[in-house]
Amino acid sequence: MKTKLALILALASASSFAGTSSPENIDIQPTQTSSDWWLTITPYGWVTATDGDMGVAGRVAPVDISFQDTLEDLELAFMLAAEGGIDRWVFGFDGIYGAFSSSADLPAPFGLYTKATVDFDQFFGRVHAGYQIVKDDNATLTAFVGARYSYLSTEIVLSGAAPTLAVDGSKSWIDPVIGLHGVWVINDRWFLHGGGDIGGFGVSSDLIWQVNAAIGYRFTDSVSALVGYRGLGVDYTDGGFLVDTVAHGPVIGLSLRF
Repeated sequence: MKTKLALILALASASSFAGTSSPENIDIQPTQTSSDWWLTITPYGWVTATDGDMGVAGRVAPVDISFQDTLEDLELAFMLAAEGGIDRWVFGFDGIYGAFSSSADLPAPFGLYTKATVDFDQFFGRVHAGYQIVKDDNATLTAFVGARYSYLSTEIVLSGAAPTLAVDGSKSWIDPVIGLHGVWVINDRWFLHGGGDIGGFGVSSDLIWQVNAAIGYRFTDSVSALVGYRGLGVDYTDGGFLVDTVAHGPVIGLSLRF
């Protein structure tokens, strides 16, 4: 696959590290109206397509990873959002972990090395605190501030007639973010959720943003399902390391309220 091979070549030729980003904030829950403490826990899944550019040591490669590529290369994933609060105050966490592996044959210029394998792990976590600026029986709107932690770890293995060559590395950074998310109740079963955040502001990333929209169905007061779409963009540069990508795709979650 040309686009995946281009990324492998950029990584291997630099003998260093590069990675891609995957989104993190789902924050989906039905409207909360009680003045008591409440908590929602939402395991969810997000299948992404990713477009953009990535590079290391001044070598930049285009990225065009389809939904099928993501499913084929995925080895392990775990995604969880949690949010709780009292009265109008809200506190939350959203985390995603993924492990991926991809291999490709190398062209003649690599000599005795004929195959490259890239394994990378990624973790993205956001914590936030907010206040419900709108709160009634049919809708809530929460404004929040927070921070998003990004960690990427990659191992590149070149194999062939020559002795196997392995290089690895990791990168992590933290971005401040601000955002809004809200819920509009359609009736006693159906509701809409939407939200987004923006951050970076040159502190770590030049810009990082995410938006999501979903429709939900409440089975009981404690259990809801949601289906929607989500996108996340990141523009981060540190020396010769570059991530400038947009990931987007369908998301599905199950929200449990306690």
